[in-house]
Amino acid sequence: MWKLLLAAVLTTTLWGCGKDRVVLFHIPIELNFTIDAGLNPFQVHYYIIRSVQTNLESLKQQFNSEGDMDLVIRPESAVLSAAFSDATFEFIDEIGISVFQGEDHEQDRDAFLTDQVPPNAGKNVFISPFDTDLSDVINRESVNFKIRLRLRASTPAFIDSRIRVNFTAE
Repeated sequence: MWKLLLAAVLTTTLWGCGKDRVVLFHIPIELNFTIDAGLNPFQVHYYIIRSVQTNLESLKQQFNSEGDMDLVIRPESAVLSAAFSDATFEFIDEIGISVFQGEDHEQDRDAFLTDQVPPNAGKNVFISPFDTDLSDVINRESVNFKIRLRLRASTPAFIDSRIRVNFTAE
């Protein structure tokens, strides 16, 4: 009897899994900004980066995905690091990245969030992706980003920072 029950559970579990996603190509993007020295840890700090090139049309041509094909574009990975120094990011408590089109950054869509950066984060902070389709925002040649930082301590110095973001096109 227990074998039948186990088989039923396994079948239901495996059948319940959705169709495997087929990644057509990756969309790598690099965001550069400077975290100012002495930022107040009691405020949330925003960095708006406008008109970041996606090279989407070139990628579509390169991977034969042109035409009327509807792409699903999902966040895959994001890593914050210092661009030119050995700075560490233990002063960051939360980091989020969202995307938007046009001038109104209040109409943004969440893409990545790590809401509890470890106090010993070190030189690289990995930012978790949301499992959401952002093709309505990303399916263009350029996109705007909003980076949100909540701090646990004041920033020790000016830090030229880089976030390497990766999206997948399915």
